[in-house]
Amino acid sequence: MKLRSVVLTGISLIILAVVIALSDLSQLPVYLSQQGSQIFIIGAIFLLIFLLRILRNFFLLRFNQFTNLSLFQFLPDGLISGVIATYGPLKSGELLTMEIYQERLNIDRGQTLSVIISGRMIDVFIVLIYVAVGIIFLSTSLIQSLISYLVILTIILTGAFTILLSEQLGLFVLAKIRPLFIWKLAGLYDFFLDIATSYYQHLEHIKSLRSVLILILASMSRWAMEIVFYGKFFSTFNFGLTVIQTIPVIGLSYAIGVSSGTPGGLGTSQLTALGILSYYGIAIDTAALSLIILTGISLLMNSLIMGMGLLLRPLVAIEDN
Repeated sequence: MKLRSVVLTGISLIILAVVIALSDLSQLPVYLSQQGSQIFIIGAIFLLIFLLRILRNFFLLRFNQFTNLSLFQFLPDGLISGVIATYGPLKSGELLTMEIYQERLNIDRGQTLSVIISGRMIDVFIVLIYVAVGIIFLSTSLIQSLISYLVILTIILTGAFTILLSEQLGLFVLAKIRPLFIWKLAGLYDFFLDIATSYYQHLEHIKSLRSVLILILASMSRWAMEIVFYGKFFSTFNFGLTVIQTIPVIGLSYAIGVSSGTPGGLGTSQLTALGILSYYGIAIDTAALSLIILTGISLLMNSLIMGMGLLLRPLVAIEDN
């Protein structure tokens, strides 16, 4: 797994280097001097989107009585784990979120996993809707190059979601892979089995009407703000994109970026977005520059959020739940 993470990180950096090479970096000082004030607004929208993700986790944990922490107590580690979850290869950052919640916030791993997975399921569903918009409004020739990939991805996601939602099927699959955990790995299997059992037990709480409403409202708000974020950013380059044109950029870049397994979709998501922007007739050097700046804003904001979380940690006292 460590080797695979290193390989995927290397691939993401190579692809990102290609996008950088395609961009006209000479335009960067001019852009920053002209759009500096707009970048602060874009950063504020980014922060709002991030907070919507964190608040979704908090309210699901709180309303299902998985924790009695206040929002102020939850926020520092919520911010830190939110950043870590974004950049882990193959979404391994989510596993670190589970550990942070367990060690720092005294929240059971299975409870955290039920919240994370249910949230991610809604996110994937909305992203697939965005992808469908792209299939409807983009040219047949462009979609044909992606359709086989998207069909396979949809089949895999359907199978994964079925396993994640069905305790009987999930534990059956886990039992089937038991022979792979030999010798000293037997203890690791027992660890996974305990987490899986706890996860399915607490997933029943997430299926309640109140939890489903929280999931839907928080997720729809977050993804609606993604459209605002991308629309506002692209407007600073005068790309002239409509909302309908912006949605495929978001949906396809997220879908391909995340499924590629690279950390935070780095590289693959930018390359996908570059292809779509080029299809819209935007000069490739300007489109590439915009995506590099967008990546820079994301990295800068996540660094600031991580720093904010670390600064708040000493100010928060957490008692055992």
